[in-house]
Amino acid sequence: TCQFSGGGYSLATRISATLLQCRVPPVNASLGACAGQALELEVLQTQEQTASNAPFSRVPTPTLLAATPRAGLHWEAQVVRLTGHGFLDSPHLACRFVAPGRALSVGRDNITFISASELIVLRPPTAMPYPDPSFVVLSLDGQVYSQPLTQYRILGAPAGLALAEGVTSFAFLSAAVAVLRGVAAYTIDRHGRRLRALDIWPHPINATLRRASRNPEALPL
Repeated sequence: TCQFSGGGYSLATRISATLLQCRVPPVNASLGACAGQALELEVLQTQEQTASNAPFSRVPTPTLLAATPRAGLHWEAQVVRLTGHGFLDSPHLACRFVAPGRALSVGRDNITFISASELIVLRPPTAMPYPDPSFVVLSLDGQVYSQPLTQYRILGAPAGLALAEGVTSFAFLSAAVAVLRGVAAYTIDRHGRRLRALDIWPHPINATLRRASRNPEALPL
């Protein structure tokens, strides 16, 4: 069994002659001391424990407040700035981009610790966009992650154009030059999410104009 200072213990699983796995018993609070608590091993229930004083620390779950930018294209790697509080420069620091049926893990090598409230993460490309809702979560020990509260979208390629909500046509008076003001169209991916500034390509819009004699006539789009 694995014995933790304070009376906690758990059964160990033998992986090899040099490796054991044991589950940490739950506690009500994190340890504030850097030294952590002692972890010892008892073999064959002999009541004799090791005396190695191997350090083991319980860390708090970090809190994520924002991800900047909040979206990226799935085929491109992107640098994402995470802000919050309770961050630690841990060797097991990890984050995940999660959505229904999807999870993209990012290891310590692609995370830069800036401060206790800021991290820089390099999100790698994915094979396809992630459906909504999608979030980014953070772990200090590589096992327990923060709550999925910070949204981050992994978007697909432009798949269509959509007009502003509730708009189906516009009316214009005759003039030498008719300036079509107020026409708002948005690029969307196959899930219907707006790409906004991520889409830098031009897209033509064809509208049918109908001639009216005296009264203004709506131009359907």
